[in-house]
Amino acid sequence: MTTPDITTLNYNQLNELRGHIAERMKTMRESGVEQMRLKLIEEAAALGLAPEDILGAPKKQRRRRRKSLDGDSAV
Repeated sequence: MTTPDITTLNYNQLNELRGHIAERMKTMRESGVEQMRLKLIEEAAALGLAPEDILGAPKKQRRRRRKSLDGDSAV
């Protein structure tokens, strides 16, 4: 892969290029995580394990108590 010569680009061209780079990096990041997840699931299945055995069970989210309007603690 060759690096393009950016010394001849003006500000607007560089800014546009930066936008394209940011989009591409976001796409790669999102698809890369999903690909890694699928690969782990496949490897776990090949070993006869459930994905939870490797990744752990999903974490339960705790519910927050709602604060009362008058400032007293909720009971």
